[in-house]
Amino acid sequence: MPHPPIDPKSVAGKTPEVERHLQLLVIGAGPAGIAAAAEAAERGLEVLLVDENPVDGALIGMDVPLHFGGRATAAVNTPGRLLETFLEARPELAELFDKGVEVLLQTTVWGLFANAPGVQWMPGPVAGLADTDRSWLVGFDKVIVAAGRRDLGMSFPGWDLPGVMGVTAAHRLISAYDAFAGRRLLILGTGAEALDLALTALGRGLEVAGLIEVADQPVGPAELVEAVKAHGVPVLTGHVIKAATGTVEGVTTATLVKVDSSLSPVPGSERDIACDTVALGIGTVPNIELLAALDAKLAHDPDRGGHVPVTDADGRTALPFAYAVGDCAGIHAAKSVDPAVARQEGRVAAIAVAASLDKAAEGDVTAARAGLAQPVQGGGDHRMTWLKALLNTGGLDVLVCQCEEVSRGELLDISPPRYLERVSNKMGTRSLTTLLEDGPVNQDQVKRLTRAGMGLCQGRRCREQVAMLLALSSRIDVGQVPLASYRPPVRPLPLKVLWPQDEAAVVRQEWDSWFGIESQWVPWWDIPAGGAKQG
Repeated sequence: MPHPPIDPKSVAGKTPEVERHLQLLVIGAGPAGIAAAAEAAERGLEVLLVDENPVDGALIGMDVPLHFGGRATAAVNTPGRLLETFLEARPELAELFDKGVEVLLQTTVWGLFANAPGVQWMPGPVAGLADTDRSWLVGFDKVIVAAGRRDLGMSFPGWDLPGVMGVTAAHRLISAYDAFAGRRLLILGTGAEALDLALTALGRGLEVAGLIEVADQPVGPAELVEAVKAHGVPVLTGHVIKAATGTVEGVTTATLVKVDSSLSPVPGSERDIACDTVALGIGTVPNIELLAALDAKLAHDPDRGGHVPVTDADGRTALPFAYAVGDCAGIHAAKSVDPAVARQEGRVAAIAVAASLDKAAEGDVTAARAGLAQPVQGGGDHRMTWLKALLNTGGLDVLVCQCEEVSRGELLDISPPRYLERVSNKMGTRSLTTLLEDGPVNQDQVKRLTRAGMGLCQGRRCREQVAMLLALSSRIDVGQVPLASYRPPVRPLPLKVLWPQDEAAVVRQEWDSWFGIESQWVPWWDIPAGGAKQG
């Protein structure tokens, strides 16, 4: 029988090389990731732990992976010094080397991939890794994702000034990098993460001008609230920030305003607070980018920070080779207050992985599960309360997306970004109202129409706020707004790093057939050699 013809323009023979294969890949060197790597290594598994910290100074300038807000010192541009400081802050990493764990720091996992109906070339699950010089692929049997969290962005006039940042980013600069440029912080929110930042800053000799809370009472653990108050730090409830003002160098003043029972500003209640940093501690968000791009099953859970992976008691996702632990698997106060909670999640997942590879008994997994903490239910409306108060106070002209310069009003009007200077009669007839007539609001569609969320920070500062605004205006629960897509690379990477340095000559053949094609449905055999089909 004659062999079937081979399409020279297909991917056959052109797939990238997978450099190596290992039993377990652990992503993230926080409490959960370190505990998982240690437990797995002790049970005889080959373990690679990868963490992007310390993050390159250029990424920090783009607010990736956290909202650093221009408050990093020049120390972030000296990688050697930064690495030394980071290792001093994480002494348990040194113990991993003794256990035989291979640790790669300053290395990004920019994608996780697995074979699916449209992709079958991979030998198994694969991760894309990159450092400052190159990118490469590694295969693995199992992966434990412990990617941590980031901060919920909330906009107000002046939130694009240097000095407005997230509490997680501030904590990273203060305690892990020793590279924080501020001296006097005002913290928005009284959750566990906000209170923890206040105590950390005070312990480093920094000033905390106060904590601001829209609710009538602080919402975080009572013992942390009392610890903050014991330092003489004011906790101002029933207030929001009206505006941040300052110079090109950053924030100098935050104006606060009292809100009434309808969350509207009370006239004449404004007060000014001197500060050089405004830390957003209204909420934190699980880092689910890798899991979402991998197409793991997700669910919206307001008690755990928003969209989280659906997992079993061992942290196993709907994909049998992938586990999620730590803050990326869901955030709650107990976990934020006590790192031992995340460590236990990491241990349980590692023991479950070991059991699946015949390196542990099922009884070991059952015993480890007994120590897992459960989130306290309730409090899911707290973030929306903040949004309503800030919306009533700041209005629709406030930027919701800094990168693409999209205001709240332009987002809800579904307007093209102002810098395009483009007026379309067809677009002029479209709005959120007309989109709703077509069916449930789709965040990806809104992103394409307005460009909100398409900037350098990859939507990290605005994505959740955009979803909340769409939900509020559509009179639906925020969990009903479809999650905007995540796609690899989940971190901005320069082309000099991403380009395949080992590209085979066959890859360069026929490449031009992919460009300039009038219709994607033109079969390859009808495309003239050297270019697109001529009309």
